[in-house]
Amino acid sequence: MPERTGASVRAHSLSRSKIISAALKMVDEEGLNALSFRSLGKRLGVSQTAFYRHVPDKAALLDGVSEEIWREVLEGFPSKTTNKDGTAVGWREIMRDYARALHDALLAHPNAVELVLTHPISTPGQFSLIAKALSAFDSAQLVHPDDMLALITVVTVYTTGFSAAEVAPPAGGEAGRPSSGFDEALPLMARDDRQALEALVGQVMIGQWNLSEQFEVGLEAMLGGWGNRRNAAARSPEGISERAGACG
Repeated sequence: MPERTGASVRAHSLSRSKIISAALKMVDEEGLNALSFRSLGKRLGVSQTAFYRHVPDKAALLDGVSEEIWREVLEGFPSKTTNKDGTAVGWREIMRDYARALHDALLAHPNAVELVLTHPISTPGQFSLIAKALSAFDSAQLVHPDDMLALITVVTVYTTGFSAAEVAPPAGGEAGRPSSGFDEALPLMARDDRQALEALVGQVMIGQWNLSEQFEVGLEAMLGGWGNRRNAAARSPEGISERAGACG
């Protein structure tokens, strides 16, 4: 029996999980544009053809990296469906925890934010994670809004977009510093224009704007507004008649 080379041994020990973990690490260290089967093969010491029986193409590789980030977000999530006394937590708390978990994961992987933004949930692993979370909600008898899917979508888009504004690398390379343009523009403005601009964005330009705090402000406003919207709908004539019909 011929003796295996080091490369063939490494190729034989490959798995989808190992490949995806290595790909995410590469994206973290070198950026999304650096990821390819060729570059990943060099990193792992195998031929790029060794990947194909585990990950068929580049699209599947990118989907796998996105799945790994969603795993970080959702794997511990079902444990947060009940209070210490065993009662179900409210939908606002669930959505608050979800948004924070997603925000934390994206800040931990800034080079992958664009990937999560542009790759819809599509892998069996991602759907399995979501199913486990939803099953845990049902087991905890979570009372959630009828339009929960819309709420999840809104919170997800808000969180990924906010995270991109915080940490995503600039498209096309290095971007100019906002403070430079701000300082250059001020002397050219009329006094009223200058005062209006300084009052609105001055704190941002001098580094006194805490983005993490602003994320929380926006999240609370969104969840509060969603609750108010539901309460207003329940008090409307249509909502009252629907409840009356259900009781009849």
